[in-house]
Order: sequence, then C-alpha cells, then structure tokens
Amino acid sequence: MNKSIVFIIFFFVVLFSCTKKEEDPWLNKKIIFPKELVELKNSEINPLNNFINEINGKLKVVSIIDATCVKCIVNQLNKIDSLFSTIIKENNKQKIIFILNVNKGDSVNFIKNMYPYIKAKGILIWDNSYHFETKNNIFTEKVSRRTFLLDENNKIIQVGNPLFEPRLYDAYKELLKGR
Repeated sequence: MNKSIVFIIFFFVVLFSCTKKEEDPWLNKKIIFPKELVELKNSEINPLNNFINEINGKLKVVSIIDATCVKCIVNQLNKIDSLFSTIIKENNKQKIIFILNVNKGDSVNFIKNMYPYIKAKGILIWDNSYHFETKNNIFTEKVSRRTFLLDENNKIIQVGNPLFEPRLYDAYKELLKGR
C-alpha cells in the first residue's frame, strides 16, 4: 500500500512539474493610443497630440477605469494612482495613464458628478466608445487585467492590478526600478 501512495505522489509531482505555464497572450502586444481619445486636463478636453509627445519613449502604467462609477474612481483610480506614485520615478521617464471609459450619454454627468472625485495625478484619457480596448483587442471585463505596464515601445511587459493581486506590486516595482 505504501508503494501505491509513493507512486501516486511521484506521478503528480512529475505531472505538475512538466506542465508548461501558459504565457499571457497580452505580453509583448504593441498598444496604440487611437486618435479618437482625448486628454482630460483641468476639466478641459485636449487633443491627444500633446499627450502622445509626452509619453513617447517612456514606461507607462496604464489602467482602464469605468469612470461612470464613483466606487471605481475612489477604490481603483485613486488607489492605483497612489500605489504607483510610490514607485514611479520622478525623473519624467515613467507615466501613469488612466483610460476613462465614459460613454457619450454620460459625459455631462461625469464632468458634474464624477470628475470631482478624481484625486489622481496621473494622465487622464477620455474614451467615449471603448476605442482603446477595441482597437488594441484587449477588451476584458476582468478588473484585475485592466492594468498593465508598457515599455518604451508601447509593448505590454506586465499585466495585472496589484490592488487585486498584491504579489504583482513587487513585479511592477522591479520593472520600474530598473529603468
């Protein structure tokens, strides 16, 4: 009977050690910032041109937020900004970018009622029709996958939200620290 138990344990050890961990399909994916997006700065909407020039060649933490939800703004946007502000270098080579999903019908409500809740210092990008997610083919309902790190060439090098997966904080910190 002991030999059977040893064999079963050995079998599972071999089975799990031989299974290859599947790589995230988003890793190394090149991300674009569609022309339909606009920058929201000081309650004003600005063309994306200035933003694109500001982020070129820099590491970028990108987080996609449902900006029609106060809870999402307070518990995600503001907290993510605060968390990454502790590790983003102040050398202007790294940026925090928030893609704010606000459909056209909710625009006035957002500016009047939601925008005042935003305390983040990161760059705010307004997306009124899911252009960012659709054109990059990264549409997901999983909040934990709506935050990622882009390298200097806009390729995804880390996926996941450290607010939901605290172990990722160290991974982001290591990637940001080395650059």
